[in-house]
Amino acid sequence: MKYTLITGASTGIGKATAEEFARQGHDLIVVARRIEKLKELSEKIWEKYHREVICIQCDLSNQKQVYDLYDKCKDYDIDIWINNAGAGLQQKISEHDIERAMNVIALNIEATTILSSLYARDNKDKPYTLINISSLAGYRIAKRLPVYSATKMYISAITEALYYEMGEENLPLRVKVFAAGSTATDFEMVANGKVPDPDTFKGNSSEEVASFIYQAYLNDKCVAYVGYDFDLYFTDPCIPHSLNKSIHPSMLER
Repeated sequence: MKYTLITGASTGIGKATAEEFARQGHDLIVVARRIEKLKELSEKIWEKYHREVICIQCDLSNQKQVYDLYDKCKDYDIDIWINNAGAGLQQKISEHDIERAMNVIALNIEATTILSSLYARDNKDKPYTLINISSLAGYRIAKRLPVYSATKMYISAITEALYYEMGEENLPLRVKVFAAGSTATDFEMVANGKVPDPDTFKGNSSEEVASFIYQAYLNDKCVAYVGYDFDLYFTDPCIPHSLNKSIHPSMLER
């Protein structure tokens, strides 16, 4: 049996993505710190879609737990791996809570690097799919989110680099980056300590973004991103690379 694995699946985009892939007929492995939330999700998906959901508790900001997670998953045939878990921090660099900033780096960069590298190593010869969740802030520096932007830039860069590696060696592993825009999730609360005002918030719902991620899975392009009109677009890799001889797409010129 094949599975789709989604990290950060207890809430927000990750939870909605789990429900979308289950709706499309996929059995799941869901990962997060809050195991009770995962169990609730598992029950809901079984009742609605009758898909198997395996729940794994893991703190992805803890490097040892990241390696342990991958070891646990070796017993399963995972043909879609989605690195969704991430965190943000809305602070000026000069006013950083250093401990929180380092936690964001551990979660967004270290965990994504470890899991992407291990998954690519073990599955590069298979027609499987790796999707890393970045952000529009991963293609420009967001004024209020410098550390978050930098970590998402890293995710975008390493994913596009891996895409080129697979192409250069003519390997079948499909590698994709999804750059989300403003989304109504718990991110604002965690990053800034404030609940977004639903009357003024502009962006996509988690369910809309989950649908976009599924469309990214189906599409052949490396990069999927949400435009300023909150719709979905596809493009070739955007970050300058020695193998990319094309003109930079309009995404970078916005």
